[in-house]
Amino acid sequence: MNPPPVAPGKFEKAIFANVHFGFSTVLYRGDFDQYRDTKSTARNTVLDSDYGVSIRVCYGFLDSFVPGLMGLEGTPIHVMVEGGHANEGAVNEIFREYSRRNSGAGGAIQQVRIVRKDDCFGTQAADMRGGI
Repeated sequence: MNPPPVAPGKFEKAIFANVHFGFSTVLYRGDFDQYRDTKSTARNTVLDSDYGVSIRVCYGFLDSFVPGLMGLEGTPIHVMVEGGHANEGAVNEIFREYSRRNSGAGGAIQQVRIVRKDDCFGTQAADMRGGI
């Protein structure tokens, strides 16, 4: 027996009842190449790969802008990143670097976890929102 159909919009409304906003990064190849050439970094290092640069942008946005924009000064931020990317090692390594820099300074990001999509409803909801 199949469950009754869900009215359009109700499922999304239930999932996103506590989602205030979403964001993503876009890194154009030409911009990344210019960054790499300026910094004299090798494109094949995890931390300075295009993925690593995008993670740095995300952490910077979360730390610098989100608390003020959302009126959440002093509220800890916990980050979940969907696993499976070839350079996902940058996620934790860059967070360790962030933590060292903010030691005692009260950085907003308290924790970062790489999660499997099947184990984390948040990444499932993010995919759903991306398709809307």
